[in-house]
Amino acid sequence: MALDQAVFEAVEAGESPPTIRFYGFCPPCLSIGRFQSVSHVDRAACKKLGVDLVRRPTGGRALLHRDDFTYMLVLPLGGLPTSVEESYARISLGIIEALRELEIVAELVPRPRVPGQGDRSCFAVPASADLVVGGKKICGSAQTRGKRALLQHGTILRRRDTDIVFELLCYGDEPEKEARKAYEDSCIGLEDLGSAITWEELERAMVGGFSRSFHADLRCMGLASAEKERYEHILEVYSSKEWIEAVP
Repeated sequence: MALDQAVFEAVEAGESPPTIRFYGFCPPCLSIGRFQSVSHVDRAACKKLGVDLVRRPTGGRALLHRDDFTYMLVLPLGGLPTSVEESYARISLGIIEALRELEIVAELVPRPRVPGQGDRSCFAVPASADLVVGGKKICGSAQTRGKRALLQHGTILRRRDTDIVFELLCYGDEPEKEARKAYEDSCIGLEDLGSAITWEELERAMVGGFSRSFHADLRCMGLASAEKERYEHILEVYSSKEWIEAVP
């Protein structure tokens, strides 16, 4: 998260080009949205299961990163639609194109719903930024914006991991059986589609999808010196108890 923030700030300052990054998490990690309460998380269960906890700079709800495919995209605002929803739609074309290359037909969620108080998990409800397959959410995304650039995080679900998700999150008085059913009715993973797509195949497809969608020549590059310096400076903030437990 600190690295993504550093890249975002560099693009915002005009010091770095538009950037897309793909990654996974090791050990597994539960990321919560910028404005989500940490009270939604069972901290003891995270410790017991060896799952890290981090707060994203982007919004949305909790997301278990175990074997998923995560992307980070930073783009200058110039050339993008001014509407947040329209910018989500524009960016989603790259992901739709990538999944189509892998013979998966995805579309923007046709009937978005604002998450309710009981929706602890990102994949519990499709929202306007999300992609669905057969009406079930397979890719969730969230943004934050500066004056000149945006940072978007997104995840393609490879498996639902229902049991672990429900161990890590606190659902209060909501009947667990009903919450589980709602969760599984709302999302779908690549494995549920019978897909054996590897992480590397997803990466290649995403590079191709975004290259075609944005008519861009994506080039593999390392961190710029300014990005590395800023990353090292803010790493402590993102690792701190104060950031993770912050109540915006």
